[in-house]
Amino acid sequence: MDDAATRMSIQLSAAVPAAASARWAEGFLAGSGLLLVHDDRLLSLADGWLTGLSKDAFTAVLPALRRTFGGFAPPERRAIGQKAARLDGSGRIPSVTEDADDDLDEDRAAVAVRAVAAILAAAAPSGQAAP
Repeated sequence: MDDAATRMSIQLSAAVPAAASARWAEGFLAGSGLLLVHDDRLLSLADGWLTGLSKDAFTAVLPALRRTFGGFAPPERRAIGQKAARLDGSGRIPSVTEDADDDLDEDRAAVAVRAVAAILAAAAPSGQAAP
């Protein structure tokens, strides 16, 4: 997985235009979120990229994100959402024994929660609620 993390880090860097990064991520994840479910480093890289986007850049890449996450099975989206909710802003997911509420930036967390909710709601099939 080191190679995948290196490639993802390069492709999701600030040096790459957001639209190109979104297209790369869409192809990289192609219909399966299992990489994000099972590799905390990849999920943290994706989270860091998303939280680093400007409002305009995020809005511009949202259709690609919806297509990407829409291709994931509902249990995958749910697992990604649960893990993403535990991200602590430092590029890592705290262990279960750590107190995840210490130094929580609630404003930053609220932005991330709204973004994930929008992605999951858009990815849900018509007439069904997001997981």
